[in-house]
Amino acid sequence: MAELVAAFKTWLYGAPLITSIFPEITHETHDLCVTDPWQICFDPSRVYVASFAFHTLFALTITILARLYFSKIPLVDRLFWVNHITSTVHAVFTAGSCMYLLFVSRYYEETLLVDLPTQTFFSMVSSGYFLYDMLFITIWKLCGSRDTGGFPMVLHHFLAGGSFILAAHFRLSWCSSNWLATEASTPFVNVHLMLRKAKLDDHPLFLVNGVLMTVTFFLCRIIMILFFFWSGYVSMWDELWREQTPTVFTTCVLLAAITTALNLFWFQKMLRGAMKKLFAKKVQTKKD
Repeated sequence: MAELVAAFKTWLYGAPLITSIFPEITHETHDLCVTDPWQICFDPSRVYVASFAFHTLFALTITILARLYFSKIPLVDRLFWVNHITSTVHAVFTAGSCMYLLFVSRYYEETLLVDLPTQTFFSMVSSGYFLYDMLFITIWKLCGSRDTGGFPMVLHHFLAGGSFILAAHFRLSWCSSNWLATEASTPFVNVHLMLRKAKLDDHPLFLVNGVLMTVTFFLCRIIMILFFFWSGYVSMWDELWREQTPTVFTTCVLLAAITTALNLFWFQKMLRGAMKKLFAKKVQTKKD
């Protein structure tokens, strides 16, 4: 087993598999990799491929186990559980890692414009996951599911995956850390959907998780992103404008704006659902 892990690490350190899309290790990041033992300096394109393969194999393993032990459950419903379990694993890993980089480590103390190999690693892990999930959603939809999240979810994954690859080219590790930290709200969203799928809408856990889901979504994807825009404007706007071409600069701003609009769209749906649930309980109490 140890030899297999060592061989896999050696493979990750190899020459770039794809050079036209993914960033390469620069002299600056190479020096940081040498001096800082905490940096993860694998080739970004290899991490992307490995992440896609890992999430695919993880989902296939759960699907096979579900087929063995829950064969009476329809395939579409089994895929529902597979999708949300895989999503939760990804969210816990990436959000926890990026929150550490933002709030515990000191990598962003001197400047927000920095090329951080460790963040590039987490970004490529997420980009590989988003590619996997877009394919999974497509297959899930073809199997007849109505729980895929639709076009907004596919658009989110497409923009997010592309944004993290783009950010890794232009010293935007801090931006990627912020956006991936917002995944902290995803486990609560997944638990909410799984409890509803299990018809546990009236269970106390459903209410508790619903409150946590709404609060974490608001803090992570609304307040934190507003702070991101403000901090970016104050600390790096001028320098970013000087360093990048107008096309790259405009693309970064547009991607962030569209993703924020999607988050606002989902948040208003959460609020509407919460209000509906709250008022429904009040009406029921009055009738009783």
